[in-house]
Amino acid sequence: MYQYWGFELNILSEIEFPELLPAKFDQADLVIRYGPMPGDADQPGGDEKLHERIISSAEYFLDIKNICKYYVSGGKEVVVAPYDGVGGRVVRIYLLATVMAVVLLQRGSMPLHASGILKDDRLILFTGDSGAGKSTTLAYLVSKGYRIFTDDVCVLKTDPGNDRQVLGVSSYPMLKLWDDAISKLDDDAYSDKTFRINNEQDKYGYFFYDTFIKESFPIKIIFIIKKNEGIDSVSVRKLTGIEAFQELEKQAYRKYLITDNELRALHFKTMSLLTQNCTVFEVCRPVNGSVEALAAAITARF
Repeated sequence: MYQYWGFELNILSEIEFPELLPAKFDQADLVIRYGPMPGDADQPGGDEKLHERIISSAEYFLDIKNICKYYVSGGKEVVVAPYDGVGGRVVRIYLLATVMAVVLLQRGSMPLHASGILKDDRLILFTGDSGAGKSTTLAYLVSKGYRIFTDDVCVLKTDPGNDRQVLGVSSYPMLKLWDDAISKLDDDAYSDKTFRINNEQDKYGYFFYDTFIKESFPIKIIFIIKKNEGIDSVSVRKLTGIEAFQELEKQAYRKYLITDNELRALHFKTMSLLTQNCTVFEVCRPVNGSVEALAAAITARF
């Protein structure tokens, strides 16, 4: 069994994860193992490529046709059953994304679709839809000396010493970049395309084990990045009140998994606290704009 740290969890796994941080511990928070699906969970999904069921607040089933089946129980165990001949990165992709989102929600944590840097012991996060430019902005800022914190997912939790403050926790030490983003960055630090995320996408992983930060920190600023075909320069607008709340709550990672009343209440409370305690900006960028212009507009608000 392998031991890792990720998403603020001690993870004991039968699957090897180069994406996660190797760790040593006596007690696991989460166990990932191979095995058959429980009979009551494993129901056929017909011709659907992706079939999932939220069985209860503590049980979840996912079937990626011809790739792998996953079963999550109580936020403490994930059972994995790959189809014949399937393994490696394609199985881990879903584990580190949707399946881990389920684990976190079952444990009462709220994952945010965000990348971020650490500055003066405060987090600055970049959110937005997939393809908005979160990871590209992060990679560019890191190349300029800013301290990387997390890519794609930031786990939110309430500060144990101050229940009005939301803290952010990193996910795992890998930055993911599309091939076109690597071309735009034009930086030798991202020229190595050895670790391809999967065979179907021109997306590559870059590890930062040595600078990975496990501690949690308060969130200071959140930038919501949006692509806009109707503009030719970057615009930045501060959001407050209900508008800030409405824009932030859209950024919950795999929001459709928030189904029961307890999770809805947690989601509402977390986003309300973020709205009250963080500065929130909407950043609109041209579809084909430069990362330098986007980063300049953002860093001017630090």
